[in-house]
Amino acid sequence: MANNARVQDSMFIDMKYIVLYRKLGFREIEPDIFVFNYKDMLIRIEAEEQRFIFNGACYPLLTYKDMVKLECIDRLLKKGYSSRCIGIIKEFDLILRDAQGKIFTSFLFEEWGKKYGELLSEFRYDGTGTVVLYTSQLAGGLIDYKSQIFTPNGVYD
Repeated sequence: MANNARVQDSMFIDMKYIVLYRKLGFREIEPDIFVFNYKDMLIRIEAEEQRFIFNGACYPLLTYKDMVKLECIDRLLKKGYSSRCIGIIKEFDLILRDAQGKIFTSFLFEEWGKKYGELLSEFRYDGTGTVVLYTSQLAGGLIDYKSQIFTPNGVYD
């Protein structure tokens, strides 16, 4: 019975992800393949493989935190940021670079709820650059998001 519950939970999570893909505007071009054409690039989601392809690299879609990353990338691209400015590096979940390649904003993601609260309470800002602690969720057909932004001039919600 426990295994059956895990399969049902997995199916629920998979369906919730598909609803999120559609809410973000992705269209299914083949079974379990979703795409969105942005101004300067295309993101491809391979749902069966649990991954998305961004800037020529594959990234996992295994956890809620991975979904937050995808949603934030989508938000930045739709706001007009160039895909060339968005990067994913080891120290942070996502970065924004200027035209010269200098990092001007770094992002840390966490899933909505308790884990995001833990990120907020455990994060220690070193006083340099801009760091955004970011989370989002699909709730009631809407995408909710929260962020706390740390800058040398102060902290903003």
